[in-house]
Amino acid sequence: MAGHRLLRHYARTRDRTPLTMDEVADDRWWKGEAYRAGKDAIGIDRQLALPLGSAPGRIRGVIMSRSGRGFSERDLEYAALARSLLDTVEAHEAAAFARPALADPADYKITPRERAVLTLLCEGLTAHVIGTRLGIKPATATKHTENLYRKLGVHDRVAALRKAHYLGLVPPPS
Repeated sequence: MAGHRLLRHYARTRDRTPLTMDEVADDRWWKGEAYRAGKDAIGIDRQLALPLGSAPGRIRGVIMSRSGRGFSERDLEYAALARSLLDTVEAHEAAAFARPALADPADYKITPRERAVLTLLCEGLTAHVIGTRLGIKPATATKHTENLYRKLGVHDRVAALRKAHYLGLVPPPS
């Protein structure tokens, strides 16, 4: 894909205008191996790129292909409208399903095993059930819970869960 003219154009310019291969390719492309491979494999000889929003250093988009006739100005207008709709859908999806990044338990000197116990405490499980799930004795689960209380500066389960949510150590309840 490094030689794909549309991708190179978007990587180099950060332009988000829908373009066709006809607009960015030179004779080397049309005579090159990548063009022939696409034409031989699936019979396409025309492409339209629809760049989408992406993080810096990344390229995201849709490439539409067809054989025979090129893409018209009207096709490019529809592509621009489609890009706007797809960007809007992505923004809504990101807002609806975004999960805040969790804090690093190491910042609070919480071990991976204690983090596992904390996660199971959030499910409302007892020391006996936590021990069974983690393959440890209930007394060991209780000891991990006591260590969590000390490290979080609390004295009971409810306070530990509230503090863990506040600190971002566990996801907020759904």
